[in-house]
Amino acid sequence: MAHTPTALRRQADLGNHANVGMRELSRQADLGNLEALFDLAGLYHKGDQDWGVPQDDAEATRLLHLAAEQGYVKEQYALGVCCRDGNGEPQDDVEAVRLFRRAAKKGHAGAQSA
Repeated sequence: MAHTPTALRRQADLGNHANVGMRELSRQADLGNLEALFDLAGLYHKGDQDWGVPQDDAEATRLLHLAAEQGYVKEQYALGVCCRDGNGEPQDDVEAVRLFRRAAKKGHAGAQSA
């Protein structure tokens, strides 16, 4: 899963206050902030010792599903990649294509060429 942190995550990184940043990202995700879900999924996908986040593909995928179901295009594409590659999800080309098409319809360039 390719992941570029959003402005929310970059802002939380400022001052290297990872514990505060993680709490704030989690709080924002709980409030339904889709960018926060995206950032948390990226943290769990790779793991981040500075943030105290273990590598956990199952949690990353769970967060991807939450945001993708709400129509967040970045998550639809990222979840499509996970389905295509079998990363944190069972490998499923049919589901990957469905997710890529949803993201492509919303203008996601990567999904349009997937």
